[in-house]
Amino acid sequence: MKGQDTIIKRNQKVFNDTLSTAHLHEYEKPVLLDISLADAPVRTRKSKILIINDDMLDAAHEISKQGILPLLVYSTENTGPRNKVEAGIMNDDGELYRRSNITAVRENVFPLNGSTVLYPKLAVYKSNTYATQDPFHISVLAMTPVFNPQIISMIIDKPASESQHKHNSSAILRPEYQNACDYKKMRDMIHFMFSLATERDYKCIIVRDFGCGPNIENPLPIICDIFNEAIAKYNVPLVIFCIQRPFYERHLKGEYENYTFFREHITR
Repeated sequence: MKGQDTIIKRNQKVFNDTLSTAHLHEYEKPVLLDISLADAPVRTRKSKILIINDDMLDAAHEISKQGILPLLVYSTENTGPRNKVEAGIMNDDGELYRRSNITAVRENVFPLNGSTVLYPKLAVYKSNTYATQDPFHISVLAMTPVFNPQIISMIIDKPASESQHKHNSSAILRPEYQNACDYKKMRDMIHFMFSLATERDYKCIIVRDFGCGPNIENPLPIICDIFNEAIAKYNVPLVIFCIQRPFYERHLKGEYENYTFFREHITR
């Protein structure tokens, strides 16, 4: 508990320092966007796919050294993360508020209420140790995934002997959305991030295990299938999945299950 209090106080200090200096760096005004899918162009090349155990902003820093403006996709609550960031809570999109000038944005875009928000240009001027560094630029797309959908299990592959053993426990079960609208929302959002990147000629998308983290809990097999669809359909040269353990689990050893699952099921 004492260690957690220390982290919270540090986060609050870092956030307040970033808040006081964010106005010194340029940004472009955010744009609210409805989720609509543009026609996919004819693919001219296969996307390069990376699945790494790294922070999104650190990955973006490396990409920016190649002269590329990456599009980072964040999942966020409908009302936005700022209240939690101000309270010092250690969450993933909080790093964006502690390391970039997003707090300089005066336009109030939350609650999203089904829309998405694109920040075309933000400056990241703090390192992963929160030291001031030379700024690099990113675009950010913030979207609200379906939180904690109702999931049912479906048999997708019947064992050959099932006719003889009706209760064969080796039957393969696959999670499915109980509400078809939840599936459609998630599919539309994932396709939209790729559609937007293609339409605006982004050369790189950086995203986590969108909608699959703790307290969100969309089913990994379905989300990976949707990502595979979108990667195959849209012409984005580089797609980077940055999948780390949640902050409160990073003391654990071994690979994070979501990272392992994406590595095994995303087509490369």
